[in-house]
Amino acid sequence: MNKIEIKDLCLVFGKDGCVIAVNNVNLSIQEGEIFVIMGLSGSGKSTLLRCINGLKHRTSGEISINGTNITETSKKELIQMRRKVLAMVFLLEDILPLLTRTNSPVWVVNNRREFQCTIPLSRLITEITGKNKTEINEIIQNSIDS
Repeated sequence: MNKIEIKDLCLVFGKDGCVIAVNNVNLSIQEGEIFVIMGLSGSGKSTLLRCINGLKHRTSGEISINGTNITETSKKELIQMRRKVLAMVFLLEDILPLLTRTNSPVWVVNNRREFQCTIPLSRLITEITGKNKTEINEIIQNSIDS
């Protein structure tokens, strides 16, 4: 079974549907498969992903995740799916260098759980390398898994 299955997905905006944001997308993503969506700015990549994770309502088409049609799921189920199955991560090159661990969104999420970390809180994310970067990745992964 495909983990993500999209059939004839469309999303239009504007009065009388004059702006086509997503046009007849069909794709299947298997478990363990790495899938990249690339395109120019404004080409509909983020809009497509927002449809897939239920943040945008599609105009037509089907979206199934783990065999479940997301258009038939409750808001509560969609929230759980976003937490455990499907998430969006954006590249924030212009913001990340300015963040310290204490004001980073990742820190806020991880700080809700108890863990030991030896990295000084005042260090910029761009200054963290090697073993410390591995430690941070493990903390993030553990918080996602739990």
